[in-house]
Amino acid sequence: KPEPDDLLVFQTGLYGHVAIITKVDNDSIEIIQQNIYAKPRETFKLEVRDGHYFLGDGKQPVGWLRKQTK
Repeated sequence: KPEPDDLLVFQTGLYGHVAIITKVDNDSIEIIQQNIYAKPRETFKLEVRDGHYFLGDGKQPVGWLRKQTK
């Protein structure tokens, strides 16, 4: 399950895009991001299908990253 401080990696444009998850609820996540006109903070619906997590609006990341703790 996504957690606050996880990174979302999107393959958009020439260089891609990265966002940071700031809040996770049962059915949504909130992110902060840079270089997005008028949307530095966004909330996405969170769906679970077959034990995997997806963003509900069709805008899917290519990966979720989490810093490994020791």
